[in-house]
Amino acid sequence: MITKQVDRSSHLNSSLGFTHNYSASYLDIWHCHPELELNYNAKGTGIKFIGEHIEPFQPGDLVLMGENLSHRWLLDDDFKANNQDNFKHAESLVIHFKKNFAGTSFYDMPEMSKVNALLSKSKLGIKFSDKTTQAAAGILLKMKKASNFDRLVMFMKILGILADDKHYQTLCSEGYHKASFTNKGNLNSVLEYLIHNFQNEISLDEIAKISNMSKSSFCRFFKKVNGKTFTQYLNNIRVGYACKLFHEKSDKSISQVCYSSGYGNLSHFNRQFKNIMGVTPSEYLKQIK
Repeated sequence: MITKQVDRSSHLNSSLGFTHNYSASYLDIWHCHPELELNYNAKGTGIKFIGEHIEPFQPGDLVLMGENLSHRWLLDDDFKANNQDNFKHAESLVIHFKKNFAGTSFYDMPEMSKVNALLSKSKLGIKFSDKTTQAAAGILLKMKKASNFDRLVMFMKILGILADDKHYQTLCSEGYHKASFTNKGNLNSVLEYLIHNFQNEISLDEIAKISNMSKSSFCRFFKKVNGKTFTQYLNNIRVGYACKLFHEKSDKSISQVCYSSGYGNLSHFNRQFKNIMGVTPSEYLKQIK
């Protein structure tokens, strides 16, 4: 399993690649591309994978990803089942662009200093605050029917709005970004495997085999890149998925969520949930209700 390099040659004749997606699912393969990507999720729920970062996505998510940052959007099975008509499926507005789309000296202008800093940070992936997302989404929606020239002007306005966000969230660790290409390829193989199998029993032996490392080498590498052990990381994925299930179906029993999230033991699930979330599953359910 490797990261797929996506061909965007259709955008070579324009400064921006603007795509309005109505589809049965997002591009649900682990992929990357040399362009930066601004992705606004207008409709759809599921889990997004950006580098080593994994969390649920909801309508209204706005994320900026830097060059060659691996990512994937995976729709919920329930969302797919309840939206059989293609035009009711997930909707997203996506802009792909090269950092130097306006020329190499463009960012030397003093007016562009904050935008330049923003694009540099995008190597880690950036999720924007609700206030910023609302302002940018209004312009993104207008871009659907705009000419290429007007889209370019609107995009410049969006960059200014994003650069002024003081409450954005970076998604990936510096360690992940600094990993060598060879090791990052191995890490991506592991992350892709987790995407498909975190609900099942996973052994360190099989993960080490996928990474083409010994168990001890893999454990050292994973801790160095992610700042947490593989077991801690896997528990974060599973507990995050459990939280998503609680929000979607608050009538679901704790034991059902436990087994759906990849745990085979209820007491172990309760312990890991409290370690990560600070409250027990039952206390968490009371909070969201």
